[in-house]
Formats: sequence, C-alpha cells, structure tokens
Amino acid sequence: MEEMRSLLDSLMGKDRNETTSKKKYSFKDDDVCKYYLIDFCPHDLFINTKSDIGRCKNIHSDILKEQLENHEDYKYYLAKYQNRFMSTLKKMVETADIKIKKNKERLKSLSENSPKSGKKEKIECINNHICDLLKQAEAAGEKGDLVKATSFNNQVTTLQAEIKRLNEESEEETEIEMNVCEVCGAMKSAVDPVQRVENHVNGKQHMGFEKIRSTLLDLSAKWVERENFIKDYRKKDGDKKDDDKKHDDKKNDDKKKPC
Repeated sequence: MEEMRSLLDSLMGKDRNETTSKKKYSFKDDDVCKYYLIDFCPHDLFINTKSDIGRCKNIHSDILKEQLENHEDYKYYLAKYQNRFMSTLKKMVETADIKIKKNKERLKSLSENSPKSGKKEKIECINNHICDLLKQAEAAGEKGDLVKATSFNNQVTTLQAEIKRLNEESEEETEIEMNVCEVCGAMKSAVDPVQRVENHVNGKQHMGFEKIRSTLLDLSAKWVERENFIKDYRKKDGDKKDDDKKHDDKKNDDKKKPC
C-alpha cells in the first residue's frame, strides 16, 4: 500500500486528492522533477537493473512540462535546468567510469594470477633449463665424457615430457576471456555470440548509460552558450531574476492563509 501511495505521489502529486481549486502546481515547485520537464529523469532508466537508483521522489508531470514550455521565460529556465541536469549526469558518468576502471583492474589481477598464467611461466622456466642442459651435454660430449653427456640428455628428455604434460593440461582448461563494457561497466565474455552481444547493447542498463553519456556530451558542448544567455537575461531582466524567490514567498504566504 505504501509503495503504491509513493508511486501515485510521484506521478500525480501528494495533494492529488484535493479539489482542483486548491491545487496550485507550478513547474518551479521544489517537489517537481526538473530533469523530467526538460528531457528525462535518470531514475527511470535503470529500474530493476544492477544500476537501479530507486524511484524519483519528485513529481513527473506532462502538464507541468507543458506549463514550462509555454512560460514567457522558457529559454531562461530551460538553460538553468539544463546546467543543473548536466552536473547530475556528469557525476553519474564519473561514478560509472570508476566502476569501469575497478572492473578492468580486477580482470587484470585475475588474468595475472590464473592457473594458465602460472603454467606459462613454469613452461618458460623449464625451456630455459633445457637450453642450459643441452649446452652442458654438448660440452661434455666434446670432452669425451659420455656419462655426463648421457645424464644431461636424460634430464632434457624428462623435462620435455613435463612440458608436454603442462601443455595438455592447459588445452583441457576452459578459461573464459572477459572484458569490460566501456559504456556501462558490465563484465562480459570476449567471445560471446552475436545474439548475446546484441542483448547486452539493447539492454536497459547499457542503453541507459549510453543515453546519459550522449546527453552529457550535447549539454557540455553548449554550456558556455547557456551561461552567457543566463548572464544576459539577468542583466536585461533584473526584475525577473528573483522570480523563483517570489514564487517561493508566494507559496509560503498561501500556506499562512486560513482555509
């Protein structure tokens, strides 16, 4: 019941049961999601995924979105909310990039400490020893010491058999090569079939981070332009720059009025 109430609050507002005459919604209200008004809310992207950040606590309203778009100072509020939106998306990307870096370090550590890696080093060490034994066998043969030469050659034969055994064991081991997605940070097999790759790319988590990164690039490219517009607006319309404050003061006054 509480979960359903929270869902209705986010979609329709906490005072959804009041009469229309008592409702005085504005897109400027603190409990209205500004990100939903201008584009999309990040909370909606990762529902039921490993990156789920929970449901947005603020109101998502298409009516208030239309109210914003029809406002005389729409461009000002759009620029203002876009800058705020950009900062939020930037933090999300930074968090995702930290996850990607950690997963890469984890895979590197696993690779370096894997049984295959250890056997490769062991085989290399044995090969170096074989080279030394062959040189010693050759030197002993030149001196006519056939006993030593035969002993060295027998050791070489034994070590070659050991290399063969280690190689056969390595072929039997099925170690899956993994890599990290550069967009969402998920770890996936480097030899996944096409269908599995497509499922990942079209998955909610990957598409969510792809949308966030793409939107952040677009917003960042026009950040200076928006900053200049906001400064010019505030210089030109000094009497309007405190519009948000006036709106908040009016709301507080309305709360003090008797019903």
